[in-house]
Amino acid sequence: FDEFVEFIPGRGLTVGATGEPAAAAQYRIVVATDLGGCSECYRVDGAADGRGWTVHASDRLGAQYGVAEVFELLGYRFRHPFDTYVPRRPTPDPAAVARLGVVHAPEMRVRGLHLHTLHPTEAMFALWVPSDDGTKARQIFDWILKNRGNYVQWVALDDILEPTRGAASTAALLEAAHRRGLKAGLGLQLFGASSLQNGYDLIDDSTRPSHDQIAERLPRLVDGLPFDGYELSFG
Repeated sequence: FDEFVEFIPGRGLTVGATGEPAAAAQYRIVVATDLGGCSECYRVDGAADGRGWTVHASDRLGAQYGVAEVFELLGYRFRHPFDTYVPRRPTPDPAAVARLGVVHAPEMRVRGLHLHTLHPTEAMFALWVPSDDGTKARQIFDWILKNRGNYVQWVALDDILEPTRGAASTAALLEAAHRRGLKAGLGLQLFGASSLQNGYDLIDDSTRPSHDQIAERLPRLVDGLPFDGYELSFG
């Protein structure tokens, strides 16, 4: 939860481990992964004094979803990966408080975000041509979680063929996504003749056997990179 809280631009937010002395705080959230029965589920219970909440979760994702709900209960809004709305005076919303004590379970198995090369442009400088140490990419992953997502996907580009482009940056992205509990997928093109946006394709030469080209080009995407899924498009 360190980066989960760090990426919320509010003052006075701290993360502590179970058993540590509780800091004096206006509000507090306790997290317990003690909710069984379903995956990615959570329930938020309120304290008697109205100043604390306990998130009961079934797993890592449920815990993060539940904490996001408490922040929303206080008026925070996760409207953009780089722009969280922070209320001037965080105050419990009576309508939201009335919904406490309910187990929330996902109605869709896969809920996430497909990042394209042309839109939104913010992702270009977060994943494909990083302009920082990976913070922007982690903020996007974090934003997906705060909006109850469990999947992120981006598209492979043809610049993978350049000798200077290695797999280290992609491995770091995958590690950051998996650490949060997100699954990560990669999009790729089948035919180079149909690839109009510089996507990485598997068949580029109409005069050579297709299976030979796939055998040469596919390992660049899959060897040593533990993606959870692949989306193959014709172009």
